[in-house]
Amino acid sequence: MNTPELDVDILGATRQINQGALGAIYELPTYRPAGQPEMVFKRNFQPMTQVEQDNLSRLVDFRAGLTSAERDVLDELFTWPRCLVTERSVVVGYLMPRLGSEWQQKVSRNGRSTTELRAAQWVVAKISAADAANVDVPRDGDPLRLVLCAKLACALALLHRHGICYGDLHWDNVIFALGTPTRIRIVDCDSAKADPTSSFRQPDQQFWSPPEGQARQSPASDCYKLALFVLRCLDTTGRAQSRSAKRAARYLDTTGMQLLRDSLQVDPSLRPSTSTWYRYLRGYLNAVTRPPVIDRLALREQVVLSGGRIRLDWATSGADSLMLETTDGHRQTIPATSGSGSVEFAVTRSGSIRAVATNRYGSTELMSDPMMVFEAPSLRFVTIPAPELPSFDFATGREMAGVVRRSLQEMSGGPTVALPELPDVSGALEGNGAYLSLTAADAQVAPLLTELSDYLSNLNSEATSVVRQLTDARRPRFSFR
Repeated sequence: MNTPELDVDILGATRQINQGALGAIYELPTYRPAGQPEMVFKRNFQPMTQVEQDNLSRLVDFRAGLTSAERDVLDELFTWPRCLVTERSVVVGYLMPRLGSEWQQKVSRNGRSTTELRAAQWVVAKISAADAANVDVPRDGDPLRLVLCAKLACALALLHRHGICYGDLHWDNVIFALGTPTRIRIVDCDSAKADPTSSFRQPDQQFWSPPEGQARQSPASDCYKLALFVLRCLDTTGRAQSRSAKRAARYLDTTGMQLLRDSLQVDPSLRPSTSTWYRYLRGYLNAVTRPPVIDRLALREQVVLSGGRIRLDWATSGADSLMLETTDGHRQTIPATSGSGSVEFAVTRSGSIRAVATNRYGSTELMSDPMMVFEAPSLRFVTIPAPELPSFDFATGREMAGVVRRSLQEMSGGPTVALPELPDVSGALEGNGAYLSLTAADAQVAPLLTELSDYLSNLNSEATSVVRQLTDARRPRFSFR
């Protein structure tokens, strides 16, 4: 494979923007390769040996030989060498993608503010130290710290799958961006060892050295340093040199703690692989960062009059808040950290209650069983005029009395008795008709008049009963099941 390379003169003007232990970084204001991201030039301070040049060439070729999917993963997780840079046919450095502003942070030190890469040293340090420097880091117990560890494990596992040892892993060579999603980027990739049989000597940091020493670095030593990163990233007490696995007991489950202890073994052959770490961390994150679950959503009343109040019992797992929406669009958001509770509200329409449980990792929606809402029946009284009956006069009364007398005689078969003539007493009414005076002779017909009065009273009662029945028949009737 022909390794891509450029002469330094093609790059045009350069300006130094950063430097590390082995070289300086230059921006390239006039060099814009077509179809490529913005590049920077890393130039080594010391002339490169042939072994170092060969190793760097293999690293560039490694990226070119990857599948498109693997190359995308490599570019996301590493600032990997893209092209060799030569001067008078001697390799002096390489091109790599420039880091954007999302990887940078304004850091306050001694009253001065400078823009720096957001290195993992701030994650390993005490949170109070990061706060004092105005550096945003995940809080203690925040699963985002596990996300950083999982992505680092993924990055190392990709290299190990192709026989490459990264080697110089420490808190300054891992940078992070707290966006959505949280990202990491591994820098200084020119120190990775492309060929395990090569004599290329990888650098090593004092507080990250494996027990086997710098000269024997391998994927197993990368696993050892990954375990140190996990331990120091999760433990926020600022013990940046700790190698005691028990300090992570608050943050990992039994499987994770055993994996950590195994990774810190003195014998490299007893350590697990970085891919094992990645599988564990990914599964563990799925368990601790899953969206909430709505375990119960039950209505105590499922039939209610419009405007009436219902009570809803709820239970959730892992929810921070619970939003409840009624059928008429009314919303109520309540804290859900207690895990269960009940809420009461008024309803005006039939349907289901919509519930949305939310935490920082997502949301879950569930609909309750439907409820039936009825309008309350209204009672409206209808005024029915009383029937008009003809006024009673005595002439008519005499005629009706004769009819009654004859009917009674026919029924009883007795003799016919002549009724006396009733006198005209219309002039006997005085004032407002408060009194009616009768002569002694008129008293003979009193029994008959009593019977007639009873008859008329019964007739009036029957008429009233008929009117009431007619009125009841027109009234609306309601029934509830």
